[in-house]
Amino acid sequence: AYELNHKPDYLDTLAIAYAETKNFDKAIEIQLKAIETIKDVSDNEGKKREYQERLNSYKNGLAYVDL
Repeated sequence: AYELNHKPDYLDTLAIAYAETKNFDKAIEIQLKAIETIKDVSDNEGKKREYQERLNSYKNGLAYVDL
């Protein structure tokens, strides 16, 4: 889906799925890509923070449901 639409939400969802299966290395890789694809506009600041918080959780070995 991401390859067709290039929406960072698709990558974020994929990263969540990897984290849920405890594949944190892959979750981190995908979440970093999601963060990179968010356009630098002011209304995306909240999304950037949210994505960064999840990335930090994955780096600490916590899945989305553990937050």
